[in-house]
Amino acid sequence: MHGAKAVVHFHLLARADDVRLRLYGPALVALREQDLGPRPGGWNQATLALGGLAPQAYYLVTRVLQGPDDRRSRAFTVFLLP
Repeated sequence: MHGAKAVVHFHLLARADDVRLRLYGPALVALREQDLGPRPGGWNQATLALGGLAPQAYYLVTRVLQGPDDRRSRAFTVFLLP
């Protein structure tokens, strides 16, 4: 799956100092992490590179840092199809 990408849309209630996306494999091992930097409140989008990954289910977690607060989303399933 050379060059495969996923567009991720997420909503923030307020401006974030830093947003990170982390992709986990089926064994819940972190495979990729992408630092998106500061993001405004409201709807945002980012492109996550998936090249080199086998077709299967993966899990995506969004991490948001705001001052001393560090929040993580629930895991979302990403299906990479052949």
